[in-house]
Amino acid sequence: MSMIDLVKQSPGPVRLSVPAQPGFTHVIRSVAASVAARHGLRLDAVDEIRLVVDEAAALLLDVHAPAHAFTLLIATRPASFDALLSTDAQVADWPPPGVEESWAWRVVSGLADEARFDFSEKGEPGIRIVKRLVPASE
Repeated sequence: MSMIDLVKQSPGPVRLSVPAQPGFTHVIRSVAASVAARHGLRLDAVDEIRLVVDEAAALLLDVHAPAHAFTLLIATRPASFDALLSTDAQVADWPPPGVEESWAWRVVSGLADEARFDFSEKGEPGIRIVKRLVPASE
């Protein structure tokens, strides 16, 4: 059974955990893009999600605290693609001062319909993105 078959059959959210290392961001991008495509987003929106997730990962890697894992949680809703990318880094301040002025945040907030700094269920720092659905046929 392929990843796409699992996504199509999955009634709940998709969760992925990978090491918090630059070499694993391609896995996060691929999974996010696959879920978005299977959910019916247009090709340009899928590409935007790929870029947003990549820049969100860069922001999380730039936190000056050790992290061992990234967790990507994706919930597809009837009208949106919702994702939270978080890391297990222990931080005192989230978001870090000045991060809203960074190029990476401008890409994230500019391409996502909604973007915000958030926390995972475990209280770990993350970035939540929402992309509203516009069916591929439109």
